[in-house]
Amino acid sequence: MNIPPYEIIKKYCYENKKDERVFNYAYCIYKDTILSSYKDLKENISGDMKKALLTNKNIELFVNKAEYKLKKDNEKVIEPYKKEFSRKNFKMSVYSSILGNFIYSMLLLLIFWVAGSQILSWLQSLVSTVSR
Repeated sequence: MNIPPYEIIKKYCYENKKDERVFNYAYCIYKDTILSSYKDLKENISGDMKKALLTNKNIELFVNKAEYKLKKDNEKVIEPYKKEFSRKNFKMSVYSSILGNFIYSMLLLLIFWVAGSQILSWLQSLVSTVSR
């Protein structure tokens, strides 16, 4: 029975409890290996060569390489944020949001206080039209 490479790598990742991202990356590495072999040989790749790439040892290498690349990519993305955010920045952010909310509440109170008579007359006219 001829099992597609996709299924072989997927089965290996499932049995070894690997993440879907690792599986996708490992399959891409397998496809890149096939493509680079094709470019190097300048001819069609035989089924034997594809089978040789799908041994457990090679699949394990693809998965390990995928995990390593994902780890490095995650570190590359997260590292700038780790440097930027600190406890001091977090406290400043919390204090500024509290202050901003306080100022906003005070402005709303001021607007309602200044416009209280206008709002009161509007509400009275609304109540009188509803009660009729």
